[in-house]
Amino acid sequence: MYNDSLFNTFARSFEARRETDMPIAEYLESCRGDPMRYANAAERILAAIGEPQMIDTAKDPRLGRIFLNRTIRAYPAFSGFYGMEETIERIVSFFRHAAQGLEERKQILYLLGPVGGGKSSLAERLKSLMEVHPIYVLKADNELSPVFESPFGYHIVRVDRVAAGEVKARHILIRPKLDSADLVRAHVEADTVAKLWKAGMPFDSLAKKHHDYAAKEETSILDPMTRDSLPESYQRAFANKSPNDIFTFEIPDPQRGIPKVVVAQLLSANPGGEYELKEMREMVRSRLADEGGVRRYLDGLRKRAYVSIRLDQPVARGSSSSK
Repeated sequence: MYNDSLFNTFARSFEARRETDMPIAEYLESCRGDPMRYANAAERILAAIGEPQMIDTAKDPRLGRIFLNRTIRAYPAFSGFYGMEETIERIVSFFRHAAQGLEERKQILYLLGPVGGGKSSLAERLKSLMEVHPIYVLKADNELSPVFESPFGYHIVRVDRVAAGEVKARHILIRPKLDSADLVRAHVEADTVAKLWKAGMPFDSLAKKHHDYAAKEETSILDPMTRDSLPESYQRAFANKSPNDIFTFEIPDPQRGIPKVVVAQLLSANPGGEYELKEMREMVRSRLADEGGVRRYLDGLRKRAYVSIRLDQPVARGSSSSK
């Protein structure tokens, strides 16, 4: 006698974790339609976590008292962790920024808290989520090597010698051939992204799935700049556009030989030339408001705290006291 459900569960677990081999040409071809084939660790765990469920606590008397009627995000991947919504949101935000290539990609996630606070349980859940999507590595006979990807293509690296301050290595660069058909597919994907963005889909979700993180392209809001300082392709694209417009355009990519397709949104635009009287008034009003806020803040600090400096008076030589 044996437990059939237990046997089937073990068989499914073994099959899911079993290593499989594929030719590198098949792998590169599959990368066209599946970004998870070449996703880094942050992108894989972010995809495993999935999208959150928005909960309006104002509609629930019990949750409203706990979360002060705020709208919170609940992730089904972290079901069973009660009262840790803010902590989980900070963890997800860490991986989201790391997947976007920001500063978090160089940092280490560190869980700090009291004994019994759920740190180990969170770590175990993150470990299980990391194993949801498989990783792909290069294999030569029985030796495995991680995939090394750069904006130039895929690298197969062999380290021959490592010495103090010196590494001798050789590598083979594999660059996929891109043609006009790939550019057409990029335009179709960009038009789809723009349509979803206009329909209200979150920017972070679209960037996570479609952005070119390997080339370290910017995804955050850019600092304001004059039109003349923009590259020529951006100047043409932003011409005759109004604030909040979402549109697509091409930019050159010398490394790959064919253009990239950008999906952008114009947040604000100010016409050039001399300031008008109305604009000058707004600038003066805003500056006075800022200065008034700083002055009120300093006044509040003076009322709540003060510094008293007292110098001890030295006793003159030769003086005496008697009772």
